[in-house]
Amino acid sequence: MHMFTLERPYLRLHREPRPLGAYVRRLERDYRHTAALIAQGFPVGTGIVVDACNPGRGRDLRSCAHDTRREVVLDPRSVELSTVGGIERSGVRVLPWSSGDVDIPVDFTRCRVASYADATAGTAIELGATAVRAPTHHLESPLTLA
Repeated sequence: MHMFTLERPYLRLHREPRPLGAYVRRLERDYRHTAALIAQGFPVGTGIVVDACNPGRGRDLRSCAHDTRREVVLDPRSVELSTVGGIERSGVRVLPWSSGDVDIPVDFTRCRVASYADATAGTAIELGATAVRAPTHHLESPLTLA
């Protein structure tokens, strides 16, 4: 009779994994309140998402986020720029990287992509953003990925 020895595989971690972050996106009227909560030490998340349409509005919140080592993520409103309803939202059509009309895939020539990236990066630097929500794919329809 043969004896089989079963060895259990073990996963060995070299370092403790970082917990998932929680990012908050506040409405314009909540910026000051959220900044006050952060300043008082309340756990308001790992980072904040700031809107590119009204960059001056969240100055205090961005400052508090930086002071407490939270991420500041710029939302360039890429989804809104590519939808009929989104382009009509306040401030979206006049963003520095907007073409002024709904974005479609054929609009993204090499020159347009460079211009979009430059304008977005400039705004991110101006706002002190530590990250940017970047578009990663195009939806042909609401039901399928391109």
